[in-house]
Amino acid sequence: MGMSASQARYLALTARMNDIEYQGQQINQQRTTLSNQINELYNNLLDMSVPTPPSQTDFSKTVYSGTLGASNFTMGTVRPTGSDNYSIDLNVSMAGDSVSKTNKTKTLITNTPTLNYSDAISEATSRVFYTKEETTYQEGSAVTTIPTDAASLDKDIMIKTTVGEVNKLNPAPVIAGYADENQKSIASLEGLDENTVIYVICNMANVQENADCAGLLTKDEDSGSVTNVSEIAGTSTNTVITEPRPGYTKNDTDANTRVTNLGFYTYDGEPGADTEPILITTVEGLKEAIKNNKVVKQNGNGDIELKNKDYASEGCEFLVKNGDSVTPLYTLNTEEGKNALAQCDVSLERIIAGLRHSFNISENDMSDDTLLSNFSVYVTKTDAGEYTPFFIRNSDYVSLSDSYTNIPSYEYDPSGTYTQTSPTDNCKLEFDSTGRITRVGIPNNNGDYDWVDLQVATETDQVAYEEAMKNYNYEKIVYDKRQEEINLQTSIVQQQDKNLELKLTRLDNERTALNTELEAVKKVITDNIDKTYKTFSG
Repeated sequence: MGMSASQARYLALTARMNDIEYQGQQINQQRTTLSNQINELYNNLLDMSVPTPPSQTDFSKTVYSGTLGASNFTMGTVRPTGSDNYSIDLNVSMAGDSVSKTNKTKTLITNTPTLNYSDAISEATSRVFYTKEETTYQEGSAVTTIPTDAASLDKDIMIKTTVGEVNKLNPAPVIAGYADENQKSIASLEGLDENTVIYVICNMANVQENADCAGLLTKDEDSGSVTNVSEIAGTSTNTVITEPRPGYTKNDTDANTRVTNLGFYTYDGEPGADTEPILITTVEGLKEAIKNNKVVKQNGNGDIELKNKDYASEGCEFLVKNGDSVTPLYTLNTEEGKNALAQCDVSLERIIAGLRHSFNISENDMSDDTLLSNFSVYVTKTDAGEYTPFFIRNSDYVSLSDSYTNIPSYEYDPSGTYTQTSPTDNCKLEFDSTGRITRVGIPNNNGDYDWVDLQVATETDQVAYEEAMKNYNYEKIVYDKRQEEINLQTSIVQQQDKNLELKLTRLDNERTALNTELEAVKKVITDNIDKTYKTFSG
């Protein structure tokens, strides 16, 4: 019996040992797969090209400059035309109407509209809501003795007193003040004569000894009676129309009725000969019309004509942040843009000239309207009350994100400097032994050449450098993002491998324990065999 039990135990342990070894093989195969994944991620990281920031020295250019008469110029593109003749772009420095980058260089701009239509709604609805909230107290019986029970102390009392008596109290009581018995509310005691009679409201609990309102009472200490005090049975808040408009009465408290009676109209489209006005019948309809930039007009009862140009109109989708305020940015060829510019006492013609001069755009290259459509304007007000326009190239902000972004802005300068490019044909050039240009011959009106000595300088091609920096910043963002993704994937695989390693360690520990027990069972079996054979072998 003992032999059979030992053999059964031996078989069970052997089966468990085989299962553990099989699980270990499976885990090792999984770890091999994970190791291959990590190697692949590592190779992907090695294959990534690390962005290199551009160097300004890589974007330098040789600039030739000279002086012809009273004008300074630099040489632009040089094009050979045969027979030792060249067509050269002469960039001549000029003075006059121009626009130039402001001292602050960058302007905070966003395409998230923070201006809304609330001001326009306020302007319109102020003609509807001539109301104010007033608290009307229902006066009860006169109070002669200050009660002490909790229920009575929760009531209010009205005290007739003077401004001077209230000002004597320290600390000042938290009270509701009224200028007469009809409870006409007063916002403040400031500026009122000391002898002005007012009515104040206090809670009974506050008129106990040494409480805020106690000093306002005329109280007989012997009898405990007080004078000039009335108990207030309760309070109610009523909406009172204080300035009724024509078409409705003072007792008319329905806002939608007032909208209808006031004659607010809107239109499905722009008002014209073939469009009929539509009566607005609700406050919500009035707000919706303003919000959607529709014309809101009031006929008969006022001169209001609102169009929400300053809040949600075309050209206002971009805004400029100036300190804590936000200013709309208008495209120059829109009515909004021209109206904004009109505040600044600068003619549109001079602005056009300044833009053409500063950005070297001729009338042949672009019409005035197209030119204006490429620029936007925002207007700021100086401390002296003067308006100053600032211009932004639309191409600079067309792809902005929702967050605030720095972009260049330009300021109009009536006596600024600009560069005018004049393509000049049939020029002559002289070179030194190194191939550098030393002199340029410019054709004159006499059929001869004006020879100008040239100065040579090396300048950074700022436009090309800034473009290269933009590309670098983009590539760096892509590189950093991809690197973060690979690192994250690697950490996940490493954590999975660690979990498998822990599981393998537990199996190994279990295998060691089983092996020990297996050896013990084998010894028992061996001992049983020895005893059996020894018994029958004599």
